[in-house]
Amino acid sequence: MKHKPGIENNADGLSRLPLSCDSLNYIPEEIDYLFAIVENTPVKVNDIQTETHKDECLIKVYDYCVNGWPENTVPDILKPYHSRKAELSLENGCILWGSRVIIPKTLQNDVLITLHDTHIGMSKMKSLARSWFWWPNMDADIERFVKLCNSCAQHAKNPAKSPLQNWDWPLEP
Repeated sequence: MKHKPGIENNADGLSRLPLSCDSLNYIPEEIDYLFAIVENTPVKVNDIQTETHKDECLIKVYDYCVNGWPENTVPDILKPYHSRKAELSLENGCILWGSRVIIPKTLQNDVLITLHDTHIGMSKMKSLARSWFWWPNMDADIERFVKLCNSCAQHAKNPAKSPLQNWDWPLEP
């Protein structure tokens, strides 16, 4: 090995090109992990793909994600999606809001049943759902689902009942 001063080194443009990329279809780790989790639940990725392309509302959202959202107003049913349009993306035929999968209407009850399987309570169920899934009015649907569960109602935390304290009767007006 022999040292050459920098003035004698003639680096050409081609030697400084970045290395070629093996895959242009890069999938972030959290999205890949999300689909691995969803694939191991009763609601499979293929089910979400199929039902997304059957749902009239999600078909429009999917189309708008591909071709761009209209400049004018959108129908009321699309407003929850329109307000998140900058954060919506497509992966494996599913629509994502950030790293959450948007669940089609026909699969929402199956997801609620799966989330509620262990009767973890309304707050924890909401927290778990918010980290993986989304659909319009999801919190209200979870509240309604938990309130209809007899087991949850029987075992809900009830505050301790304190004994009634009667006021002393006055002796004069």
